[in-house]
Amino acid sequence: MRTKSHNDNISVHAISGSHVVILAMDFIHPIASSPDLSLSMTASSSEPGNESTPTLGTHQVQCVGFFIERRDVATNDKVSLNFGGKPIQKLMWGDYDVVPGKDYLYTIYRMMEADSSLSPGMKFTTYGEALRVKVRTEDPSFGTHGVFFNRGCAGSQAYAAKFGEFRKFHRVEHGGHIQWKSVINPREIPVPEKSKEALAWLSRGLEEALLGFISKATGNGYQIRAAVYEFTHKETLQALADAIERGVDVKIIRHCKYAHHSGDDTLIPDDATRSAEEAIAKVAFHSLESAQKWQDDTFIERSHSSDLMHNKFIVLTMNGHPFEVWTGSVNFTDSGKNIFVTKQSEPISSLTNDNFLCLSQEYTVRVMLGMLYEIMMWRVDFWTIGTHCQLIAQDEVMMETQWMTMLNNNNLISLAE
Repeated sequence: MRTKSHNDNISVHAISGSHVVILAMDFIHPIASSPDLSLSMTASSSEPGNESTPTLGTHQVQCVGFFIERRDVATNDKVSLNFGGKPIQKLMWGDYDVVPGKDYLYTIYRMMEADSSLSPGMKFTTYGEALRVKVRTEDPSFGTHGVFFNRGCAGSQAYAAKFGEFRKFHRVEHGGHIQWKSVINPREIPVPEKSKEALAWLSRGLEEALLGFISKATGNGYQIRAAVYEFTHKETLQALADAIERGVDVKIIRHCKYAHHSGDDTLIPDDATRSAEEAIAKVAFHSLESAQKWQDDTFIERSHSSDLMHNKFIVLTMNGHPFEVWTGSVNFTDSGKNIFVTKQSEPISSLTNDNFLCLSQEYTVRVMLGMLYEIMMWRVDFWTIGTHCQLIAQDEVMMETQWMTMLNNNNLISLAE
């Protein structure tokens, strides 16, 4: 959501996502005329709305920043975004403590230095007319697509502040040098409630959305088609295993690479392959039939030596008809960071499912050219990347005719990795 508001002194442009609201502010009059403080202010307060009504004077007041208050419209809870009553001295400020699908009202005041003779111990006070702007955060669980960001390195300081008491140090060797590193592993936090809280804080809704996506395949008639690179996140593995026990037809293409050990013919798996094999083996089932299906009839090992199977997607189908896709840049691991996107679109789901079929055949190519074109066009449309839109639009007719002809003829193209 994007919305703007202004008064005679300041303006604000508010942009809300699912877990963040960005406020871009500007001064209409950076240095505002104000009454003489010694004549007009009999009391001073850092709380907005408590300023006295002065008579006109000649004193010039320098604005030193903003006071910003957030109010939850539903509960009427109010929170100041100012730390220790100090002014926010930036023209753009982010509020990262909001939740999806809620209405918030932001109240913004200018701040100035307080008169110490009138308000001993108080350094700053608000003044002037308040500016208010109301926003609603996005809810990715509604609509035709949802975008989910988890917390990665950008939130490391906040994570350390919240859970630093559970930090552990360990020694590592890198390049022949011994180093000490600290880790706050949420799964190793000894307090169950804190461990759960830490995992939820890092996920910021991404894990919950992924598990909810998989749970949409409720039983017979549903199929799950997935392609994975790193594959160790135990909740995801268990959700897929539970789907098998519900009667869902699950097929997963996974990265699987081995190298010959020097001096003999022993095959050594790479780290991603070894870690996935260990995680897959740990999954438990209620029935022997489901356990055997998981081990023997679920995974397709993508081991072609010239390709790196780096896909990360899941397609849901019903009676063979794809209807929703989950894709993005996050590996299915505890350390996977960044973004996942769900798309409730039959054409996009069908194209991704075709990609799954291509990968499952161990072709020496990655995708069909027509499929790549369609996916590129979807990505450009979805992300509205202006430059790419213009470039593709110029040759859209020619490209669509040529590429779709190749697709219809089932031609394949080799693409550089």
